[in-house]
Amino acid sequence: MDAATSDTAGFVGIAQTTQSAGASVDVVLRGQSSCVFDGSTTAGDYVQASTTTAGDCHDAGSTRPTSGQIVGRVLSTNGSAGTYTIEAFGLESVGAESTLTFNSPLSRSTNTISCSNCEQTGNKNAASGYAGLDSGSKLSASQLPNPSSSTLGGIQSFAALSNKWINAISTSGVPSATQPAASDLSNGTTGSGAVVLATAIPTPSGATVATSEATSSTTYTDLTTSGPAVTVTVSSTKALVTVTTRLSGGNGGATCFMGFAVSGSTTVAAADEQTVMNTGTSAIQESATYLVTGLTAGSNTFTAKYKAGSNTCTFLNRNIIVTPH
Repeated sequence: MDAATSDTAGFVGIAQTTQSAGASVDVVLRGQSSCVFDGSTTAGDYVQASTTTAGDCHDAGSTRPTSGQIVGRVLSTNGSAGTYTIEAFGLESVGAESTLTFNSPLSRSTNTISCSNCEQTGNKNAASGYAGLDSGSKLSASQLPNPSSSTLGGIQSFAALSNKWINAISTSGVPSATQPAASDLSNGTTGSGAVVLATAIPTPSGATVATSEATSSTTYTDLTTSGPAVTVTVSSTKALVTVTTRLSGGNGGATCFMGFAVSGSTTVAAADEQTVMNTGTSAIQESATYLVTGLTAGSNTFTAKYKAGSNTCTFLNRNIIVTPH
């Protein structure tokens, strides 16, 4: 049965002879066969059934048709209608496609599917369009900004050093390390894992006046060569004071005193309770040590002072040592 001009699908093949109704006929299903064309042809164009002449073939062009059955391709170029050889495709090759719909960010143009902002999950490097990444998909060092006090940036690696910590990172990203000082640690004295800092050993300061000098004053005073005197910095409220001298009384066995006064951040007058004291005419070398409390933190000067209970007292090799706390 010949195809009508309205038929677009259901073709079996190309009949090889003209036969009456009900008679057998050879039909080419696949392969080369002659076909009567309704017009000119171009080699390689698609072939479909004619819509103008029943039973004829038609050159459908070089673009694959999107509807209707495709019979095959014409094998020669001809300027007018006639019988020409085609390559038949076989049963029911329909010129249509399944239309795919893509959601953003995917899009399609003809046979190309694109994604303008999809992220690549593998081979991220400059060759794949990821500028600034090296062959291992890592950010190149040249792409890292230097850090600042308010912005993030790349820094160099740093090998751990025994007993040191990282104390600074330069604006070039270079870390440095120092050994922490006691002042860098919390002075915790209670609780689990508390850090108890060793108290620094106080450093004593001393002064000496070797000259032998005398006084008959009954109140504390300076000798002709005053002192000795020591100035120290008191961090708490205490100081340990040692006074030493060789002292002797005049005729009648006077009682002699060597004490000290405090000036500076604290003002304390010399007193009998904190002295080296001796009664008699024999010269004796003596020392006495006192813990002075109630001091004001800061710079304090301790100055030796002298007194005679009666008659005249002589003092030699005078020394004062102060250890602040």
